[in-house]
Amino acid sequence: MKKLRNKILSAVLVLSLLLTSSSFAFAVGEEGATEENIVQIPREQLSIEGFSSQQYKPTGNTGSNSETAKNEGPATNAIDGNTGTFWHTIWTGTDPDTNMSAGNDHDKYIIIDLGGDIYLKEFKLIPRQGQSAESNVLVKNYAVYTSTQLDENNEPLFNGDATTGNFTSPNNSSGNFVVFSEPILARYVKIQATDNNPYATIAELEFFMDASYNPTITEQPKSASYIVGDTAVPLTVAATPANGSVSVSYQWYKSDNRDYNGIAIEQSGNSASYIPDVNTSGNYYYYVAVTDSETNATIYSDIVTIGVADSGADYAAIVNGGYYNDLSSAIASSKDGDVVTILKDIDLSAGITISKNLIIESAEGTTCTIKRSAEYGNMFTVSSGSLTLDNIKVDGGAEWSGNNDIVLGRGTINNGKSASGPIINVLRNTTFTLGA
Repeated sequence: MKKLRNKILSAVLVLSLLLTSSSFAFAVGEEGATEENIVQIPREQLSIEGFSSQQYKPTGNTGSNSETAKNEGPATNAIDGNTGTFWHTIWTGTDPDTNMSAGNDHDKYIIIDLGGDIYLKEFKLIPRQGQSAESNVLVKNYAVYTSTQLDENNEPLFNGDATTGNFTSPNNSSGNFVVFSEPILARYVKIQATDNNPYATIAELEFFMDASYNPTITEQPKSASYIVGDTAVPLTVAATPANGSVSVSYQWYKSDNRDYNGIAIEQSGNSASYIPDVNTSGNYYYYVAVTDSETNATIYSDIVTIGVADSGADYAAIVNGGYYNDLSSAIASSKDGDVVTILKDIDLSAGITISKNLIIESAEGTTCTIKRSAEYGNMFTVSSGSLTLDNIKVDGGAEWSGNNDIVLGRGTINNGKSASGPIINVLRNTTFTLGA
């Protein structure tokens, strides 16, 4: 089955359990393990490797609310970081991916790709919210399988070597942690409902690894910007093996988007550096997988952007090495804590919402203006996180004429743009900083 990747992972599951065919023991509780080396696997690293069915764009009968019914339960909802969405097995129509029709999915499973071989220590499952214990969609009993292998069809192979456990979900909306007494080397995790219910739903899944088995990245590769034909500086990573190991190996990847779904780059030898191609304009994304020689655990570097501009191109902004034609696109492509650099004066035709920690500044040696060019509400709304504007002129677009008002120090007739809200709207528990 074609892999479905979601940039946003997340959340929770679990429960009491009765272990069957495994030598591993489990503990269950409201809180997960507290060891310092137990860390959550980044949601960006997770993807959907397979499922028995999903309620997503089925054909045939779609129910009274067709659009909602058709699209309410894609498998990617289980790792999107939002407990308000959920994966749902097919319950109306037919799943075009598996050709499964409603009422016939008796396997009821979902398979998560953890992104690399890691030592899985615990996980959590959050059930679909707002459902009673008597619901015929909640996963109350389920089995968990792990694997690091693929079969001849390039599908995860869950055989006798897989860890197997039977679990019972608690009757609450938050779920419980399932903690393995010993970490398990895993790449794929299959969760299969064993209830007699005709359907299955899961709101969120979270996975946690024992990082003591991982190599450590001590120097991350860095984003960079170039003009077509420039000589590129090699991307470089530095890493140390896990305690007791002697070496690590490297595999570089190139991705079309800012995600960990890239294509492996063929290189000769085991190299901690890679020279990117800067002969074609565009934004390109790279990262490297670092694997420990003894534990076989794999971790990933940050995703970096290599922006390549045509000579004389008129871009509006740059962030993380990437060039963007407008400010909105640059902000949408930014990560928490990034600096967005404005390259020219910008006409802002619609308001922008900031939901991360972000700095917007003019390019060195310039002072750029962000001007309202249409009539709308707030130019900037800080809904979460923080916004800093530094060395920026912000122009609300008003053009005053008429008799001069002594108090205002300007005319009172606006021949320019007007707005229904302030230039900058700062919501509760957020921060706005006005620099130079």
